[in-house]
Amino acid sequence: MRFTSLMSPRPAGRRLRWSLLCGATLAVASGVATSLPVVSGSSTAGASVKENDKGVVVKFSSGTTGTSVDDLAIDDGSFAKALKPLGATAVEAGNFSTEAPGIQALEGGSVDFVTGSITATIGALAATAPIKIFAWAPDAVKDEAILVPKDSPITTVKDLEGKTVAVNQAGTGQYMLDQALSYNHVPINSVKQAYFLAPNGLQAFESGSVDAWATFATFIPLAEQNANARVLVWGGQVKTKNDTVYVVSSSFANKYPHLLKVIFGVLQAETAKLIKNPTVYNANIAAADHLAPADIKFLDQAEAPLQAVNPTVVKRWQGVANFFHQAGSVPTSVTIAGNTVDVDQTK
Repeated sequence: MRFTSLMSPRPAGRRLRWSLLCGATLAVASGVATSLPVVSGSSTAGASVKENDKGVVVKFSSGTTGTSVDDLAIDDGSFAKALKPLGATAVEAGNFSTEAPGIQALEGGSVDFVTGSITATIGALAATAPIKIFAWAPDAVKDEAILVPKDSPITTVKDLEGKTVAVNQAGTGQYMLDQALSYNHVPINSVKQAYFLAPNGLQAFESGSVDAWATFATFIPLAEQNANARVLVWGGQVKTKNDTVYVVSSSFANKYPHLLKVIFGVLQAETAKLIKNPTVYNANIAAADHLAPADIKFLDQAEAPLQAVNPTVVKRWQGVANFFHQAGSVPTSVTIAGNTVDVDQTK
């Protein structure tokens, strides 16, 4: 099965300020569905020049210019300061609506880095995408949820039995639903799952063709504001472990491990600046995406420090991969450990 049939959309870098795309956000706000939409503690100080770093153009994929972490690191000169002494440069090479087309571009060689969720990345790995996870940020307590209409008689997860729920296949929505059902001891096969790209899930929800919608990120406050939705259950209430992950092409990780470590250091530092003082970043997002203050606040609350991959989190993700496979959301088992890079161990 091809990768595109397994991947599902998630706004890239939901915690780390990857843009949700102006057009998509406006469409959600108006009720019209359209498409929405990378390794811990490493320092670049004293980095030595590696011969094969010279002339390398590091290609990132992100949303609208000025609103992603790598955009900001390019704009404020952080990447230039770290990479110029090594003879390398960083550019934005793709503006992709979701993780899936970003991974497709990565497979084609037009970008090197993509970000998204561990569940969507598990879907990609199940379809043999040539990627490695090199950084992550923990799942926020309120970053995914199951929504129902405000006047719906559905008041508990158990009430979803026999109902139809919109999800994005092999991604955050499907994982959120599967986890909520499992956590509440409701058979997963007792609920009909209707597969939609995330913005199309909004359309299905608004039209009444589904009883509920499992979704994520700013889709939640936007649906509350504009689609008469209420939260049935948050991800944190059912112990979701759908962390944000940064991925790099396997070929880049293998060929440029030294550059990867330097890049991680820049991204980690930029994220820390964002968390400490989000004012400038919020202004950029508001200008590019036209998000309401409530939506910006939602993003601020989901921020978390960027960390390197370590054995503990690999074990955590392996549990997610096993659960996702057992639930039938991905067709094959994925071994996480063979698809990660620990930048702290890179020389």
